[in-house]
Amino acid sequence: MQLNHVQTDAAPMPNGHYVQATTHQGLIYVSTQLPIDPETGPLQKADVTTQAQRVLENLMAIVRAGGGDAETILRITLYVSDVSLWPAVNEVYEKFFGDVKTARGVIPTGGKLHLGFDVAADAIAAQRTTGGNSVGTEPGCAS
Repeated sequence: MQLNHVQTDAAPMPNGHYVQATTHQGLIYVSTQLPIDPETGPLQKADVTTQAQRVLENLMAIVRAGGGDAETILRITLYVSDVSLWPAVNEVYEKFFGDVKTARGVIPTGGKLHLGFDVAADAIAAQRTTGGNSVGTEPGCAS
C-alpha cells in the first residue's frame, strides 16, 4: 500500500504529528482545517463568516495541491461550535461552492474548537491528476 503526503504553502503547515493531506488510490484525504491564514496566522478574533471562508480556502488549497478541485470533492465534514452558527456558515459555504454540491456532514461540537475557533472542516476528494504537490511516500506504507 502506498500513501503519499500532500503539502502546499497555500494552507497552514501542520503544527503537530500529521500532514495536510494523504493520497491513496486516487483519493485525497484532507486533514481538518482551522481558520488559520498561512501567511498571518490564526484568525481567532474573526467572526464566524470570516472563519468559515478561511477554512474553505485552506481546504481547497490542499485539494488542489493533491490533484483535485471543487468538482472532485466527495464529502466535506464541517464542525461548528454551536448549531446556531450554522445559517451563517452555510451561507459562506453556498457562495464558496456555487453550483457544486457534495455530500456533507455538519457536526455541532457544543463548545469552542481547538484554539477557540468556531468552524473547522475536513474532506475527501478524488484526484483528477495524480501526484500534485505530494512530498513523498509514508515510510513503511509502500508495498
